[in-house]
Amino acid sequence: MKARRQISLIIGLILVLMSFITITNDFVQANKSNSFSSQKFKPGAINVTTFKGIMPVTCFCGPDNAYDVIYDSLSKAQTSFYLEVYTLSSQPLVNALISAKNRGVEVIVLLSHDRVSGYEDAYTEEAAFRLYNAGIDVLWTNGTTFVYTHAKFWVVDHQLTFVYSGNWAPSSIPQSPEARKNREMGIIFNDTDVATYYENVFFDDFFISEPYNPVTGGTGDLQANETGGTYEHPFDPITITEYVEVTPVFSNDNSYELLSQLIQSANTSIDVELQYIKDDCDLLDDLIDAADRGVSVRVLIPEPDQANENVTQTLFSHGIAVRYFKGLGHNHNKFICVDGKLVSISSINWSQNSLYNNREAGAIVKNTNIADYFTSIFDFDWAKGEIPAGGGQPVTLISPQPSGIASGTYNFQASFTDNNYTSGELFIDATSVHTWNNPLGVVSVNIDTTTYSNGIHDISLIGQPENDSAIQVDAKFNIINTADWLLLITEIRFDANTEPDGEFFEIYNGFNFKVLIGSWKFTDNEDSYTILADTEIAAEEALIFARNDVTFATEMDDLGIPGATADIVYGDILLANSGDELIFQDPAEEIVDAVAWGSGSVSGVVSYSGSVSESQTLQRVPATQDTDDCSVDFIADTPTPGTITSTPPPTTSAPPTTTTEETSTELIPTGFISGFVISLALLTFLSISLITRFLWKKRK
Repeated sequence: MKARRQISLIIGLILVLMSFITITNDFVQANKSNSFSSQKFKPGAINVTTFKGIMPVTCFCGPDNAYDVIYDSLSKAQTSFYLEVYTLSSQPLVNALISAKNRGVEVIVLLSHDRVSGYEDAYTEEAAFRLYNAGIDVLWTNGTTFVYTHAKFWVVDHQLTFVYSGNWAPSSIPQSPEARKNREMGIIFNDTDVATYYENVFFDDFFISEPYNPVTGGTGDLQANETGGTYEHPFDPITITEYVEVTPVFSNDNSYELLSQLIQSANTSIDVELQYIKDDCDLLDDLIDAADRGVSVRVLIPEPDQANENVTQTLFSHGIAVRYFKGLGHNHNKFICVDGKLVSISSINWSQNSLYNNREAGAIVKNTNIADYFTSIFDFDWAKGEIPAGGGQPVTLISPQPSGIASGTYNFQASFTDNNYTSGELFIDATSVHTWNNPLGVVSVNIDTTTYSNGIHDISLIGQPENDSAIQVDAKFNIINTADWLLLITEIRFDANTEPDGEFFEIYNGFNFKVLIGSWKFTDNEDSYTILADTEIAAEEALIFARNDVTFATEMDDLGIPGATADIVYGDILLANSGDELIFQDPAEEIVDAVAWGSGSVSGVVSYSGSVSESQTLQRVPATQDTDDCSVDFIADTPTPGTITSTPPPTTSAPPTTTTEETSTELIPTGFISGFVISLALLTFLSISLITRFLWKKRK
């Protein structure tokens, strides 16, 4: 009886262990699967946090009032002053830091380990030398973690947080508000929680920085400040105490994510005042996307002096209003305002390096009065800005593009820039369909195109300036409302006798109406060919595109197809024999058809997998069938350029299929097998122990 109780106890223990191990294993697996989301941002002080509540916020700008505001923060500091900045060259500000140290304030300065220009190096090293000799902790930031430390923020007395667009130099913080120096913007948050957040980031950077070595400094010079000028300095700092929402922004941790979300959130307007925009900056794409969906966008930048910063024409082509900054020495600002209520103040330039490689600092702030203050500065600068010479059209039809396609309830978009317009009017087929009053930037209207016939239509846009003659833009576009898309690639020869000049392809218009295909494009994702403007394809017409019309005619004649003539010579695309793709796009670069074979690849399209000889072409049979499976839609056969097959190919009888009844297999729960194996091993061990003990007792 006692042995039986022992065995029952062991079995019960094993069952408990199996359940525990299974649950534990499931828990571990679940945590592993979710580990990515918990590490979305770097460990440490930086995480996406929005501070909400009533707090005093001070808005200021350079050159109007920045010096007084910043100098005041130094002179009134009582316990601590933590500064992280790219360059430090202002003699009066260096002296003010030393004065704060001398009256017992803890002063720590983090400076970028490297700078772009030599003169910035010399001045910053001299500033570091003087601060170090005054007993101030000076450190060079980590050059491995950051390409540059381009941030400009500081925290005073664990209470006040300053975020600024400018360096601590006379150009960004001139002593005289009349000095025609940089346009800058800054903001101060009077809140201990916000201060703690920025302070934690400061010390994260502090602990990976290198203490200043005095051997490397001491050039003897700093920059004296500006004491005069002719700038009217119309802006004073303001302090408001209202409900605000503050989201800290830092590169290289989260700046692209947060600024992209800010731009994407726009419903009506975006204003940006920037030092430059690099043509590969990811934020540029977000700005264009916003304009394309109807947001009114204004961009104020210095006139570009580098090719990769000249994005003016790109902006104009999307209906974005652009002006070149004039009136002050330089636009060093990095300002974004969305919908008149959200602003970004920061050190972040619009470049990939600034977003992803530098240490940058900023803040996104939600408050209408704060946005109004900074927008008034933007409007002042905008009014003094210069309209780029010859850049863009003052009245632009954005969508549909010429030769583009409108269908269903379509959003027609237009742009009115560079003039004060009293009205803008849209016409379809010479009939007015909508009027905008006092249009500015991108405007739009939804129109039901199903009330129009399918085919080519005229569109006109007329802008009436307040004090000038009307400006009219005319174009043609397609209205297509059909159940099936019937303008397709119907034949391709990619393996010719004479490579590549013997290659050709064909398109067929299966619609019963003409289609305007000027500015449409063919591409194989390597090269492309754009069809000439105003090109039309008639109903039930085929067009043959040949790489070389003479070679095409000769090789067709050799294959027993005399008199074949190419309609269009493209001459650019090389079609690979082993595998490639041919993609047909409209002016908006939307794919209208695509064919792939061999190793070629197009998302959503199955490639043709059969063999095609030099004497054959891929042919769509029937010509209007499109299942997106090229092995279903195409056959390999003798070329038939210009001849359309409207009936499907004959099919062979498929062998009888054997159906098998599916059996349901119940999945083994995660962790069960591992738990079972461990438990079985434990059971074996305990069983052997029990038997051994039983036999031992029996012997005794």
